[in-house]
Amino acid sequence: MTSWESLPSSVTAIGDEAFMDCGKLASVTMESVAPPAIGNHAFHAVASTFSIHVPNEASLAQYRAAKGWTDYSSALTTP
Repeated sequence: MTSWESLPSSVTAIGDEAFMDCGKLASVTMESVAPPAIGNHAFHAVASTFSIHVPNEASLAQYRAAKGWTDYSSALTTP
């Protein structure tokens, strides 16, 4: 799998190690404006060019500030 089409806004949490060691996972699209809870190492050891697409600039700031998501701030982007 190289991309996850989208995680719907109904997703309220991403568990510990949910996508860990998915070395070919290049991107995930989040539909939720507010960041869901995220577990430890949820996106650990994914593709080096991995990106997480969030809905807009306002949500980008929310994701970057949210607990757990700060680990992935360099991967966060808007479409």
